[in-house]
Amino acid sequence: MEKHIVKRRGGEEHYDERKVYGSCYAACLNSKTCKRREAEEVCAGIADDVTAWVDEKEHVASDEIFGRVANALETRDKNAGLMYRTHRDLS
Repeated sequence: MEKHIVKRRGGEEHYDERKVYGSCYAACLNSKTCKRREAEEVCAGIADDVTAWVDEKEHVASDEIFGRVANALETRDKNAGLMYRTHRDLS
């Protein structure tokens, strides 16, 4: 069953684990505290966890996904977590 994400402005789109992984990976690399291999492992784990959580739901707000990724990333690397949160504030 396709999972739908409710975006901040009210639109909907299909859940894409690659977006979770990609945004996490970018934050890790931009923080300058993670090496590529470490970022790959950390973000693959976070993406898997978020996907498993999303699979339990029919609709999920993008803000909920954002919060789960940010919290998980902050527990693994505070600088990467800060970069993740800050990037969204700027975009």
